[in-house]
Amino acid sequence: MLDTVREFGWAKHREEQHEGWVAARHRDWYAGMAARPDELGPRQVGWLEALHTDHSNIRAALDFCRCTPREQEVGLQMVCVLIQQLQAVEALARVDIAPACRASRDMIINHRRALLLSAALLVLAAILAVLVAIPATRHNLQSVDDTVRRLAVSAQNRPTTLVAEGFSLAGGVWVNWPIRIAAIIVFAKRRQFVQHTAFVLAVVTSEILIGTLKAAYDRPRPPSSLISTSGSSFPSGHAIAGAVTAVGLVVALLPPGRARWRWEVRAVVFSFLMAFSRVYLRAHWLSDVVAGGLLGAGLALGWPALLQAVRGRPDPAEPAEVEPAMDSP
Repeated sequence: MLDTVREFGWAKHREEQHEGWVAARHRDWYAGMAARPDELGPRQVGWLEALHTDHSNIRAALDFCRCTPREQEVGLQMVCVLIQQLQAVEALARVDIAPACRASRDMIINHRRALLLSAALLVLAAILAVLVAIPATRHNLQSVDDTVRRLAVSAQNRPTTLVAEGFSLAGGVWVNWPIRIAAIIVFAKRRQFVQHTAFVLAVVTSEILIGTLKAAYDRPRPPSSLISTSGSSFPSGHAIAGAVTAVGLVVALLPPGRARWRWEVRAVVFSFLMAFSRVYLRAHWLSDVVAGGLLGAGLALGWPALLQAVRGRPDPAEPAEVEPAMDSP
């Protein structure tokens, strides 16, 4: 259709003896369109589509240069510009963007460092658990717990109690589990199976450890609790579950970057306040919530890093070897 319209236009201009002038203006327009190095930036796709759409017009402009005296040099300039531009596009197309795409899908940028941090948190939780288990060290640790409890009693007031009760409710099963179920549904809809697996593993292992450790230690809770409690004291189930949910969701839902770092800080602050609200409410000893927070954070960070390591993602500290390009024969 466009060819028919163009031929009709040429015929009309031949009748009016303006063919050379119009052809020169036509050539100038498409020579300018071809010489647009800025189009190799954000508008590169649009420039390539324009070249494809106006392919016949560009050929007509080049034919005019080829068949018209003293216009061949302009035609060669158009051809050289087009070749340079298309070579640049081809070079960009050969750039391997797979590592960047993988990095955008990964939960952890440096899984080795994350594994070391997770291991350190879990080791600290294990050391605290050993101190609670050994009678010789349990007495000294209980002295610290008693001192903190007395401070909480002396600082008790109604507004602080209401805030602490709110944080305790936020870390409880009636808030935690609906958030976890909603997150699992989101992962499934997004087809984020690695994030889904990491979060589920963190939740399952944390729940298993809560029940196992509480049964093994059977530590009595502090007296005169301000809220109703059940089960033994060590470790704090609220502290473990709160850290697993808050930290785990931030790591799994948000890509690495400044935004996730800000949310990680918020998650840690929430976990800290929620855990220490249990100490203020005299539902747990200080050592209960510290061990629980360390354990929950270690699981929330460790499972994503471990899964990423198992999948064989390259570490930024170890750049992948790139084979030299072979010249084609």
